[in-house]
This record gives sequence, structure tokens and C-alpha cells, in this order.
Amino acid sequence: MRPTHSGGAQPIDLPRVLAAKQRGEIGRQRIDNAAHELQPLHAPPAN
Repeated sequence: MRPTHSGGAQPIDLPRVLAAKQRGEIGRQRIDNAAHELQPLHAPPAN
């Protein structure tokens, strides 16, 4: 699968994917989300 630069395939997903790449990896984002749910909201993320 090649990423379409025209932005017609999934324009809504593009910003989300770009933001995920800025943070690191899309796979790690899932782990971060799971870690946030395990910890209290007021606690800082354990990285």
C-alpha cells in the first residue's frame, strides 16, 4: 500500500497519523494510551 499524497483516501486519518508520527510510533501510541488508563488521571505518565 502506498500513501496517497492526494489526500483523497482517508483525509480524516492523515492528521491523526501525522500526530502519531510526531510523538513517535503509532504502535507505541496504543501502549501510551493503555498506560494512561492504568494510572490515575492526575499522575504524570511513567516514561
